[in-house]
Amino acid sequence: MRLVADVDADDARLARGLPDAATRAWTMRRACCALAPVSFAVEDDAGHWIAGLTVAYRRLARGAESETVGVLAGAWATPDARGRGTFEVLLDGAMARGAADGASALLGVMTEHNPNRRRLEARGAELTPTSYAVASPLERPREDASVTPDERGAEALRLARTEARAADAAFAYDDEAAFAGQFLARPRRAHACVAAGVTAIVEVREGENHVLALLSDDTRARRDALAELRHAASHTGQRLAVLAVGAAARAELEADGFRVMRGVVARVPCGPPAAGLGPLVLEAGDVP
Repeated sequence: MRLVADVDADDARLARGLPDAATRAWTMRRACCALAPVSFAVEDDAGHWIAGLTVAYRRLARGAESETVGVLAGAWATPDARGRGTFEVLLDGAMARGAADGASALLGVMTEHNPNRRRLEARGAELTPTSYAVASPLERPREDASVTPDERGAEALRLARTEARAADAAFAYDDEAAFAGQFLARPRRAHACVAAGVTAIVEVREGENHVLALLSDDTRARRDALAELRHAASHTGQRLAVLAVGAAARAELEADGFRVMRGVVARVPCGPPAAGLGPLVLEAGDVP
């Protein structure tokens, strides 16, 4: 086996991992910071691609401190390649490239029982608990549930989210295009709305409204917004889904009637970190 770096998003051999061309372009071409994404494949002795992975770079910031990290995305392997060490080949290549590009770490967002978690831990990953939480439609949603459009443009939304996350170690989007490309101009339709006084960015999927971001740093306000969004989604038979980081957020979601799939953010060091950033705060819309 050998590693192939700088794979092009148009290569048809990537269709196993990201079958939709729009998703491939969104994941593999779109830069959210100074560094463009880089993609890798593993080629077997016969010249066939049997696994692949993309690293999408992000700027992680808190106040004046910041560092570059790479987010692992679009990992795939053919059925006959599993168990043959292809992920390790990809990960080692990604770590070396990340270090060369000045990244402090690679981040992997995955379910708790994903077998790649152990492979990341073997390379020194620190784990932070996450929750992918889903609430089923309510049988009797409130008739007065109110979710209204937020008509502000992408730049105003970017500034509002930056302010809401000012005290957290969170992904920074340095201009309108980077923010809009990540949260609004996605392969699936997304829009900004206001629920219980909080702006939310929501992606509409088949059977599910996926909360990409809540533009508030107030825990109670965020919970109230999710409750309002759930009542509104129930009127159209949609589930409501949200990603949260940390044990406290998991307990709140479970108390509010969400069914939680446990996961982790694995942080694998590949260079010196910036000092004092603290725990990562991540929302679904941040994940490539």
